[in-house]
Amino acid sequence: MALITSRNDLNVGTELLIDEANRTWELVATGNLNAKDGVNLQAVYSKLVDLWNTNVYNDSPQPMRAGNVKAGNYIFGQDDSGAFNDWRPLNQATIDMLRNGGALQYDAAGTLTEVYACFVGLGGINTGAQAYFVKDAEEAPIDFPFDDMPNALITMFEDGSFDFRNGSPRVFVREQGFLFTESTLGDTGSTIGGDIARFLLSNRVDDNIVATDNEVETEVLYQGMSYTRFETDQLRNVGGTDYPFRRIINANGATIEQAYTFAQYLLRQATDIDNGAGTEIGRTADNFGAFNGSDFIGAQGVYFDNLATQSRAQMRLTDQTGQENIQFPSVAGGNLSFTPNLAQGGQGRFRLFYKSPPGSNNDFGEANAVTVEDASGNPIEGFITGTSIPFDFAFSQNTQAGFAAGTERDIVLVGINPGFAKYQKFEGRIINSTTLVFSLVSQDDTAHEAFAA
Repeated sequence: MALITSRNDLNVGTELLIDEANRTWELVATGNLNAKDGVNLQAVYSKLVDLWNTNVYNDSPQPMRAGNVKAGNYIFGQDDSGAFNDWRPLNQATIDMLRNGGALQYDAAGTLTEVYACFVGLGGINTGAQAYFVKDAEEAPIDFPFDDMPNALITMFEDGSFDFRNGSPRVFVREQGFLFTESTLGDTGSTIGGDIARFLLSNRVDDNIVATDNEVETEVLYQGMSYTRFETDQLRNVGGTDYPFRRIINANGATIEQAYTFAQYLLRQATDIDNGAGTEIGRTADNFGAFNGSDFIGAQGVYFDNLATQSRAQMRLTDQTGQENIQFPSVAGGNLSFTPNLAQGGQGRFRLFYKSPPGSNNDFGEANAVTVEDASGNPIEGFITGTSIPFDFAFSQNTQAGFAAGTERDIVLVGINPGFAKYQKFEGRIINSTTLVFSLVSQDDTAHEAFAA
């Protein structure tokens, strides 16, 4: 079965039931009508017009009339003469099967009792996606009656109960493993009346989700993460400057892809995701940010504590005041690799020099040779305590020995371990990478007196 678009597919006594005495009409999911596929409101209207052109029904007032057809507007409980009569759909199940049209409902006295806006999604979302909506800010989220792209009548006004005709409805699609999408009326210029309100919705596979829900709920890494929303500014230092943030995720040492996976998981929860004093329901909470290629663009006020160092170069943050494109200094690094004889006994020494800096008299081999400093400003030198020693380098900030920040530079790594390994040097180049490997391969030092001892 499919969406009913023709009045000819509605048969009285099968898909359509009419109760003249109580002035109700009902749709029944049988015959040609499938509840999820539904029926165009125009087809229902046309069917009723045809029926009221017969002696069977024209002794009763007409159940509805068409308003602004282009806008998909219909009026229940009023006929084309303008008289009010209180005809109405029998139940919510009937309303849930109506598609591509909104309606105003009047009672016999001419009082507007309900306003139905037809929320219609435009775009493309994954099959089986459960879209949901809020009628206004701070309202609880409500699932659409059926999954896939939404097309349903939503009650935006009920006399004596609520009135969201001037609200700010939002429609959400947040599916595991897919990019989230949400839309407001402003995206299409729609308004809330008894007609069609359109929302732009489109999602696709999210390549930056790196764990399933089950893994997020059970693995130690994710269980150690948390989220807190603060009412006051929390200062975080980025590149030597303090910036204010209020939405803080504790990443527990994870990469940004892992922390993002946790954040997206939180945004699909129907419960309070805030570890602090406030309440923030995940399903309607603001996004934490999104990827643009390999870069993560943080939402306003979002910061990640305890993020893996290698992920910092990917971050483009926006602080609480709206200042954008806040970036960590680019940090290069990797490992210094040594043969086992250089590490034996832990008393051998290494040192990393610049080969030929821009200044004079400070090349490697000269008296003023310059030792490379790590990202914290400490010289990269010391005892060879293992066959692999990690190092980092403030690539975007280091201006040692006359180098311009953010430039590549040639280096010389030297090492020796008296009695175990001969003096050796390695020439390489520091580039903006976190996978650098500088290796020293040394011969055994059999000539040193300590060797014989």
